[in-house]
Amino acid sequence: MLIKSLDNYKISLYEFLTLVFFIGISYAYLNKIILYEALGISWLIGSLTPNYVLVSSLGFIFSTFVGASIGLLLPMKRLFFITMIVLGFVFSGLYSLINYFDFLSVHLDKNFNFLALIFWCLVCMFCFGITKFNIEMHRLTKSMGGKPVPLAISISLFIILVLGTPSWLSKIEQKKIFEKPEIFYSQVSIKNDTRKWFLLEFIGDKALIKLAGNDLIYKYVEYKDIELYEAKSR
Repeated sequence: MLIKSLDNYKISLYEFLTLVFFIGISYAYLNKIILYEALGISWLIGSLTPNYVLVSSLGFIFSTFVGASIGLLLPMKRLFFITMIVLGFVFSGLYSLINYFDFLSVHLDKNFNFLALIFWCLVCMFCFGITKFNIEMHRLTKSMGGKPVPLAISISLFIILVLGTPSWLSKIEQKKIFEKPEIFYSQVSIKNDTRKWFLLEFIGDKALIKLAGNDLIYKYVEYKDIELYEAKSR
């Protein structure tokens, strides 16, 4: 069914998968850039290897594929778009509202990565669906001799959502790092240093750590320099 739908828009499966792959990797990389800029560690961006970016983007590539496929396959009805818009507002609004309640906030934030994939899937489903609708309306009005619907509308909307979603999600990640790192990140000790650090992430054979109690001091250390690793239960 997907191939038949793609043929209708003169897009090959290879071109579709290439687009999905590009969007997924671009999203993951953009998300890292925005987060590192917000944390004040933009110097780390140059340390991101292609292999690390690829591995970290696998979930978003899959999420993009699922969302794009559903958006292209579902019938184009007004109810579908209204539903997607409502879902988007409810999802983002509910998440923002629940953040006022500590218990639910912690529970949601612990499942943040999974929720981010679901949200991105909805974004892609909406964007590809509305692009499909826009193309069909463009063809219909053109065949009837009317003024074609400008395709720039759906393209602009897609760009806005692609750029805006990483910014919103990175702010949630930033809040976890700044406000409650002891809940979401494992505590580590490093050689020749008695201070406590929080492990934010591994990048290859190195680790990004943040000093406990200080949001301005970070270190990028070798994995072998970590002496004590206190695993954080999820």
